[in-house]
Amino acid sequence: MAKRPSSPKLHGRVNPSSLTVANFYDTEVVQVVQNAWPKFRCNPARSELPNFKNTSTHLQGLAEILKDQDMWNEWHPAVDEPTSPASRTIPHVRCEPVHSHTRDKLASITQTMLSATLQRHNVVTESAAPSLYNMDETCTSHGYVVLPPVSTLESFFNAYANRIEYTYPSGTTTTPNEMLASKQPWIPALLLLLMLGASAIGTESRKSYFFSIGLTEVARVNMLRAVDDNSELRSEPLLLQCALLVTVLAAFSGDKYQMNAATGNRAAYIAMLTQSSVMQHSNQSMSITDRRSNTEASFAKWKEFECQNRLVYSWTSVDVELSLFYDTPPLMCINDMRVAIPSGNRLWQAVSAADWLRVIEQKSIGYRTYAANPSLCELFRGFADGRTTPSRVSPWTLQLLLHHPIQSMVCHVRQYLECIEQSGNSRKSLRTTTSNSMRGQLSQVQSLLGQWWDLAHPTFANDFEPCLQTRITLILYHLISLNAVTSFAMIENLMRETNGPGEMSQSAHLCVDDVEDAFFHTGQALRHLKALPISVRPLWWPAAIYRVALVASVCTLANSRPQWSMQAGMSHKSHNAKVVLINHCLPDDHVLEIYRKSREGEPALLMDDGSVLEILWTVTIIDYCVDLLNHDLATAFSLGVRNRLETLSSRWGTFG
Repeated sequence: MAKRPSSPKLHGRVNPSSLTVANFYDTEVVQVVQNAWPKFRCNPARSELPNFKNTSTHLQGLAEILKDQDMWNEWHPAVDEPTSPASRTIPHVRCEPVHSHTRDKLASITQTMLSATLQRHNVVTESAAPSLYNMDETCTSHGYVVLPPVSTLESFFNAYANRIEYTYPSGTTTTPNEMLASKQPWIPALLLLLMLGASAIGTESRKSYFFSIGLTEVARVNMLRAVDDNSELRSEPLLLQCALLVTVLAAFSGDKYQMNAATGNRAAYIAMLTQSSVMQHSNQSMSITDRRSNTEASFAKWKEFECQNRLVYSWTSVDVELSLFYDTPPLMCINDMRVAIPSGNRLWQAVSAADWLRVIEQKSIGYRTYAANPSLCELFRGFADGRTTPSRVSPWTLQLLLHHPIQSMVCHVRQYLECIEQSGNSRKSLRTTTSNSMRGQLSQVQSLLGQWWDLAHPTFANDFEPCLQTRITLILYHLISLNAVTSFAMIENLMRETNGPGEMSQSAHLCVDDVEDAFFHTGQALRHLKALPISVRPLWWPAAIYRVALVASVCTLANSRPQWSMQAGMSHKSHNAKVVLINHCLPDDHVLEIYRKSREGEPALLMDDGSVLEILWTVTIIDYCVDLLNHDLATAFSLGVRNRLETLSSRWGTFG
């Protein structure tokens, strides 16, 4: 196998000053840009990386796109076939028809914001940016900015509603005409631009990268600029929704600058949220009689509270997802989460005040008052005391209960253990009284995870095709459970620093506390990850594949130590051992239960053609995950993760 060019030869041919929109996708440039990522580093770092000015290039690419009307004919958001089994789990949310004057107004505001952002980054612009606060409906002279036709805008907004709005619901993003009709339309315009940027990711066009990441930077710059000028905007719910989308899009953008901005600004955004009125507890219980006498006003007030509650808990999800995939502690605290958990879909999807009241009355039969949901803080208190029953828990509530504080507890304990047990001898764990105490805490967290599973399992045990939200929740459960039995940070560090699987095998057992449990969770995570329809996969989907690939590959080494070679890794398997299809068996399958408890059987993967792929050595599972990424949307982030795993496979495939 040919060796990859050394760093000086590769990067010596790439001049940072020559970076343009035209050559941005040259192979050498792509390698340099991806190697600069601050996270997802499983290969040795390349020294002396050129300091590309990516942001300027992204903005130039965005400006070029916004001049080209014909380009929009080539863009179509990813959509799963309506006849496919997977499509039945997609929540088809529809955006209202977009009016032509809404498009014109959005183009006008976009021109203003783009000019301000270009100036901020010292990119040449034709005119100075007018004040954001003096916009009115007569400001429709939008210069060279050309937004897509209204039909294309609608398809993009619908794609956003089905992919992002369902994961981070806000309740305001299906009414663009109403949003831009406000007296200060620039904040809704920011949100609409971010919606366009998020949905463009699914078009698999190279230009969509510039469009999405350019709009993300436009939103980030103008949002922070506005907050600096008017501190009262820090508590504006729509602005906090913009901050959420900026964080998610930047974190999984595939660009170093945006990824750093996501982690750097995350604390500031969460501080804005926690200091705002949306985090303040309020009694949202309601008298049925009062609601009947003033239904329209009651419905409007309830919807306002519900939108704020959903914003708070959407931020909770984002905080935990960044904690999980960036290996950093969550920043939000369970004690601050005192607003009511969002209501169920029947109430949320009510199309009128009359429909809403009808659902309220059905849920309150025999009572004079409709009781709002408990807060997450209250729910966890009941969960810890064993007072929470499956009949009271919705899929999203289960996800929130998993997020905080369970992921926070796992993260903190793992960080302490990695610090305390790490010794100068990488092949030997250093156990102390403190580490034994932390191990005890880890055991308590694992007990909570088991308690969560007992609570959640009855809600989906009989569903052959779980709903999208349930699948996402189960993926996060298995990934968090992996953190409880493995040290992912140590795994990644060893893969980056060791010279192949032979050397890595000497320390692999330090990274994995329970090989069979780790294989179980990787297999179940793969089962649900693969089942998610492409058009609605969360932006973190490639990051989840990356974690599964690294953990499963280390488990093969932990099984075959102390002397590793390709032949030894294959020969240590018993030819009479029963194959356990970890990515196919349901969690309560008898074969899988025996494998976990008695360690009987050998893990394997069921392929699409019905064949069985035995997990014999490290590269097997890595190559399998690379193939999964080859069938994902070709986003910059997905391609970057795939290239990292391909490099790891090539680097380790030469050994043994």
